[in-house]
Amino acid sequence: MKSINFFRSERSQEIVRYLIIGITTTAVNFIATFLFNVIMPFGIASAIAVIISVIYAYVTNKVIVFRSRVDTKRAFWHEMGAFFMSRAATIALEIGGVPLIALLVGDWWSKIAWNIVIIILNYILARVFVFMKATSAPTTLYTNMKIIHLISGNDTGGAKTYILNLLKHLEDVLLVCIGEGDLYEAALLQQTPAATIGSQRELKLLLHNINPAILHTHGARANYMATRLPKKNRPILISTVHRDYKCEYLGRPLHAISRGTLNARALRKMDYLAGVSTATKNILIQRGFSAENIFVAHGGIEFNNTVTHAKPEAAKSVVFGIMARLEPAKNIETLLHAAAIARNNCAMRILIAGDGADREHLAAITAQLQLDDIVTFLGWVDTPIYNNIDVNVLTSHHEGFPMALLEGANHSLATIATCVDGIPDLITHKENGLLFEPGDTAMLAEYMVMLANDSVLRRQLGDALYLTASTKFSATVCADKHRQMYKTILNHEA
Repeated sequence: MKSINFFRSERSQEIVRYLIIGITTTAVNFIATFLFNVIMPFGIASAIAVIISVIYAYVTNKVIVFRSRVDTKRAFWHEMGAFFMSRAATIALEIGGVPLIALLVGDWWSKIAWNIVIIILNYILARVFVFMKATSAPTTLYTNMKIIHLISGNDTGGAKTYILNLLKHLEDVLLVCIGEGDLYEAALLQQTPAATIGSQRELKLLLHNINPAILHTHGARANYMATRLPKKNRPILISTVHRDYKCEYLGRPLHAISRGTLNARALRKMDYLAGVSTATKNILIQRGFSAENIFVAHGGIEFNNTVTHAKPEAAKSVVFGIMARLEPAKNIETLLHAAAIARNNCAMRILIAGDGADREHLAAITAQLQLDDIVTFLGWVDTPIYNNIDVNVLTSHHEGFPMALLEGANHSLATIATCVDGIPDLITHKENGLLFEPGDTAMLAEYMVMLANDSVLRRQLGDALYLTASTKFSATVCADKHRQMYKTILNHEA
């Protein structure tokens, strides 16, 4: 017989949290009564302790148990008032019910039994009449939304750029972020309809209120939450696979075992998948996913041909730059070793924008190769570095369809990148960029010297890349392809 783990479901975890908070609330009541009884009569001390414990119960139930969020002061006061009224009602029942039952059962048994009833009643009232209404309030603004995009609110990578540019050009779409963060704040700033959730229960409630046709997910956490939804009456599920999911946690074995495994299982449960490149789609097909249920959905950005470079033309050193998370998959070590070779044949500088687990390791390699005079680690930057570089570089072992290359193309930057995954969808070798195999330090160094010493070639490759990217991978083109994908899916499911 298959075993069932009670603690796995969101509802059961909520009940456990409620019971723990109930115990601590009782403790607060006793402690407050004891302390106030030192300076005032017992009856008054008990009354004050009840008020304190109810306030404590409201805050902890709101934040810890039901994880409720309200968007307006009116909703907040309504929620708090409803909680206090429900507790006043159950306190009245407790006071009146114990003597009545005591006549039939006995003092201690009646008190225990009645307290169990009160605990259950408090939970039902809080869940059904207090925090349920508060949680559902914001979603009434979005009842016309046909498609929901679900993603972590603190995403700072290429998926963030992908989502923000896409949703600017789609209608009847709501962005739902799992928690707040950079992505959520950026969405609000560009006036994209957005909401946040903090739990599986809140996701279920939001979907119940909006009833979208499609739930479109991005990333492991969103995939996992979506596939935990009950199959009955749930939306059509589609997940965008932004990179090879088996390489998602490269260099992080514990994450690969835990989150990677859960994500791989979640992808198998999706109704449809969208790879961000032709290569990503092919990888999914090779792993047994149905080709009929997989689409290609490249990312796109808004192109602006008036972009100018802030770097002075008379500068002696050619600046190579990379914007990426500093992690093993990005393979920035190859760039450093190539720079150590190339610097002997050209004047150059390296700007590295980003942060991550490899920061100290890369700094140590920089010192070991004696590159401190030409390499600068910028950390996370608010403003992209493309205005301040001459050549955009990407050295990754694995990529889906890197938005950093599109952003560089928008600045007409010559580009050197690894020939992996979706990059050849954008760059044709020696026509609009230069491609090399991952880890090929010698070839990268050769291309760096070539571009550093030939400003005409840099401009030719940069202009050619801009033409390709702005024609095929603009945000409007990306949005049009998504509309067609949604139309195909809905027609197929009709």
